Amino acid sequence: MKAQETIERELNDIASLLLPVVGQYLLLPGVSVAEIVGFLPPEDRGANAPDWFLGYVEWRKLKVPVISFEVMNGQPLPEAHENNRIAVLNNTGQSKSLPFFAIVTQATPRLMRISESEIDEINSAQLNKFENMRVRVQEEEATIPAFVEMEKALIRFLGL
Repeated sequence: MKAQETIERELNDIASLLLPVVGQYLLLPGVSVAEIVGFLPPEDRGANAPDWFLGYVEWRKLKVPVISFEVMNGQPLPEAHENNRIAVLNNTGQSKSLPFFAIVTQATPRLMRISESEIDEINSAQLNKFENMRVRVQEEEATIPAFVEMEKALIRFLGL
């Protein structure tokens, strides 16, 4: 019976990633992340771009727009360093013209399997514009980003 319980628990767990950004982790379901790649400085930012738009990186022969989660939420732009990674994210269906976008992480994200019962909302947390919720999961505090709103802001800026 113990094997059956283990199988049932694993089926109910959600593969997730903790993405380190400055001062916090972002918690994303694994299916929202297409790939984590080494850091390449984004290019072609443009003269009139908002501060949070960092430019584009080439990924699998596609030009993927890169944003700064920190700057979108009123924080300064972090300095680039050797531990940075690019998290290429699948879109949420807001625009077929934007299949992927990316954010810069401060280090390699951490994979974890979590169940709904392991996530506790931190009700006292002050949320920024592009944050949906702060949670505690497996003894870590993390932010669930306002993924759809981030994507919509990028779509508006890019005119898609």
